[in-house]
Amino acid sequence: PRRYVQFQAELSSDRPIDAHSTLDFLEFEVTRPPLVSQALAEITPVQVNPREITRFNYMVLPQFAADDQGFDSIEILTPVRVASVDSIILSSPDTRGRDAFDVSAIAEITDSSFVIQFPEGYRRDQQSAGEPIEVIFRTSVYTYGSQFRGRVFDSERPWEVRQRLTPGDVDPA
Repeated sequence: PRRYVQFQAELSSDRPIDAHSTLDFLEFEVTRPPLVSQALAEITPVQVNPREITRFNYMVLPQFAADDQGFDSIEILTPVRVASVDSIILSSPDTRGRDAFDVSAIAEITDSSFVIQFPEGYRRDQQSAGEPIEVIFRTSVYTYGSQFRGRVFDSERPWEVRQRLTPGDVDPA
């Protein structure tokens, strides 16, 4: 949930140079209530050797309000295509234990991101508040200060805007 929205529109035309393009109308809707009030994200290790494939642990800690809708998918933006997406660790909805899932076969990988949809029954909502999500993947870093931004979303609502994760301290260690 953010207070402001920023748009960028690029207009192109095959008409003569003296004809003008205009944007007459823009409409969008926001989800009320949001998917999650806040979701902190942290990645380790924070320092790696450049150009080496490194194992990363991406932790997300969602914090839900009473009427938040919840989410069932996570997208992590990466500086380059990941070498592998190994697993996701979620709290079990029944026992509150931690369950690990091999997601190498189901992760949707592109050149600049990957998406994981949680296994059925592991949707994150108010009942799972305070339970971290861990995503383990391998990739290389080529630039100092590379960032791994993330977003969460509900796969049953594909037209909703994906909600950004906020960098923060997830694991006290």
